[in-house]
Amino acid sequence: MTRVFLVGTARAGTTLLQGMLGSHPLVYTLPETHFLDKSLPKQPWLRIFRVLGEGDRQRVAAFLATLQASELARLLPEGRIYDKQRWTRALLAILDELAARQQKTLWLEKTPLHLYYTDLLLATDPAIRIVHLLRDPVDNIASLVDAGQKHAEAFRQNSLQKATARWVKEYKMQAALVGQAGHYFVRYERLVDSPEAVLRGALAFLGLDWNPAVLDFGRRAADITTASETWKDRNSAELARSGKAERILSEQNWRWIMDRTKQYGMGIFEQTSPS
Repeated sequence: MTRVFLVGTARAGTTLLQGMLGSHPLVYTLPETHFLDKSLPKQPWLRIFRVLGEGDRQRVAAFLATLQASELARLLPEGRIYDKQRWTRALLAILDELAARQQKTLWLEKTPLHLYYTDLLLATDPAIRIVHLLRDPVDNIASLVDAGQKHAEAFRQNSLQKATARWVKEYKMQAALVGQAGHYFVRYERLVDSPEAVLRGALAFLGLDWNPAVLDFGRRAADITTASETWKDRNSAELARSGKAERILSEQNWRWIMDRTKQYGMGIFEQTSPS
């Protein structure tokens, strides 16, 4: 079983890429699990003090119930769990079983915040493949602010300052991973402008042959989006850049973002071949 995690800053377009890759006939994908970010601190040093238990098992079981697979919660360790890799191995085994039931050879899990857990994932299974999606700062930050103001229950970044701080932090995290084994980087703008070329590269990284079904991404939207995720309602639309920054940002706010992100070049994420 090939295990893949798709990560990135929220509102970077990860659901779009998930829908595309998930349209490949050999790929199993599912709604965001939040398996790790709901149970473990983002900071590795804080995880040392976190003891997992019944509440964490119930949270996973509740998610599995939405997939009519509650019985797979039996794969979780019993009692108090101190070993985070043991917990992670159990979660991976659950995803393996979900994919196997659909007769798939590869699963793709997409929770953007799992970006903070790539160290744990690769320490647990070095064969895991992690796909990063990155979006130019002005568009990503504008979309994040818009989502934060409209969906405060899901996004905390409801101001330019907060959204920019998150984008910069997660840019730095991903920039530090460039060139490391197991990581592959996709630019959102390249994906929208040249989808076939970008998807061919991503599929090669995943060990999959090209299949034109990945361009028919709209049909996967219902399978990977829950009813409560109303901010994702455009993912079955025609492939195009959103233009949200032009619609919602003033020239002053545009320049403010540019001044604070211009030092963070996107060119380092250009991927020419799988590694």
